[in-house]
Amino acid sequence: MQFILERGINPDVNDPTVCHPHSEVPQKDEDQPSLVSILQFQARVRTQLLKLYKDINTGSHTMTHKTGCMLFMTFEHEAMHAETLLYMLL
Repeated sequence: MQFILERGINPDVNDPTVCHPHSEVPQKDEDQPSLVSILQFQARVRTQLLKLYKDINTGSHTMTHKTGCMLFMTFEHEAMHAETLLYMLL
């Protein structure tokens, strides 16, 4: 699942030298992940992320620069989706 979602499948580009490479798009319908499997993947990732926040808060995980960058990246990613939704609602 992470290979399909790592960069997204949209937008498609005609010249990959102009833009970052995109994930490979499954060619057959049966190769597409089901909605249930996508939601399960999302739930697992969110559970891991919430555990990391809890572990940092309790001191069982040390906040490193790398961890901080990863947490900021996930926050920024979620904010980007919220921003897109707001634009769609305007």
